[in-house]
Amino acid sequence: MCQEVPRFRGLCEAAQQCWDAGASASDFEPSFFRVLAFIEQHPECRVEFESVFIELLRAPSSLAAELICYCMFRLRWPRVRVVAIALRDEALDLRRSGVMADVVDSFEDEWNGKDVYNYQPMRDA
Repeated sequence: MCQEVPRFRGLCEAAQQCWDAGASASDFEPSFFRVLAFIEQHPECRVEFESVFIELLRAPSSLAAELICYCMFRLRWPRVRVVAIALRDEALDLRRSGVMADVVDSFEDEWNGKDVYNYQPMRDA
């Protein structure tokens, strides 16, 4: 088992707090980039990190969806996509369905969010 999962969860929580408090992508992208960089530094933990993302997607609020979109645009993990599709298709709430559709879209080269982000370290990262 990967020993980095607690740290990964902490980075995801910090990124979510930045997202909640931020007014624009420049406010929260540094924290999103830290999560992505951490994932890329620990390829041996992919299965565990995927499971954390899937757990976050399944949470009733799906607050971490933007972070997951950011990461999946780069990583394209099939397991996360399959779960997002299933959650989108079974959602009774249009808001939840829309959030999951955004996650699924983030796997595409033409994802709308790609132009919002720089995908590089920023001064605060």
